[in-house]
This record gives sequence, C-alpha cells and structure tokens, in this order.
Amino acid sequence: MSYKQGSHVGTSYIFTEALISKSILNTDKCAFSMKKRGEISLWFLLEAVGAFLVAYTAVSISIGYSQGTAFEKLNLAREISTEINSMYAVSGDAVAVIPDLHGYSVKIEGDTVEVYEAAFDPTKAAHHFATAQSTQIKEDFREPKGMYIKKDGNRVAVFEIKNEKENAKP
Repeated sequence: MSYKQGSHVGTSYIFTEALISKSILNTDKCAFSMKKRGEISLWFLLEAVGAFLVAYTAVSISIGYSQGTAFEKLNLAREISTEINSMYAVSGDAVAVIPDLHGYSVKIEGDTVEVYEAAFDPTKAAHHFATAQSTQIKEDFREPKGMYIKKDGNRVAVFEIKNEKENAKP
C-alpha cells in the first residue's frame, strides 16, 4: 500500500491511505459506519446509566442534608468517638451507655467510628478517635437499640444493647 502525505497538524503529518476503495468502506464491516434508524449504541446506554447514578447520588445527599440525618449521624459518630476517648483517658474501670442510636448502624474499626443507614449511604458519617496500640476495637452493629463502652483495666470494649432490659444495666 502506498501512503501520501496529507495536511500538516502541529509537528506531525496526517497520512491518508491513497488506495481507498468501496470494498474497504463496506458499511457492514466498518466500525465507523453511520447508525441505522432506531439503533442505540452501547456508549449511549453507559452514559445514561452513569447520569442516572450521579443524579440519584446527588438527590440522596441533598435529601439527607435537608432532613438533618447527615448531621445527626455525624453528631452520633462524634459522641461515640468521644466516649471511647474518655474511656482511654479515665483511670480505673468505667462504663458509658449510649441508650439510643436512632436506628443507625455503627461500625468501629481501627481508630474510626462510622455511622450509616444502609450499605451504600452517601451521607455516611465518620469520626476518628485516639487509640492505644495494644487495644484494637473492631465491631459492626446493624441497627442496635443502643451500645455501651466498657473499660476493664487497660482494655476498652464496645458492646451492643439488644433489648430494653440491657439498657438499664450493662
């Protein structure tokens, strides 16, 4: 095949194929052929799904902030992490009770407390706390009634309150 020099673009040249025939431009085999009436491309479907996900996330976040649930989750995460910090700071044994978690789930892992409603929650709240290297807290509570944080010696542990009887006495 022979090539001839085409137009100049920047520092490079665009080369066009000199021997273009109708057999090469057959619309059944060419990737860049025109779309037929009613044919939807895969790229359009991906864009439509992506736009839907972005719109859904934006609406979910705006509803969460307008109803105040985002701030409620953040305050709850701060309260739990502050209680854990207090347990590390207090000398001796202690117990702190958080009686109502408003139906939110709580995940404590490493040095982070996360409060969320569902697995995919765009307004999930997280807050960090100071931890001792010897103690690692790793708990995941799904919509508990409440929780209590207990310090026994140098060990801090978090427990779930499952019913109202446990709420009165940890």
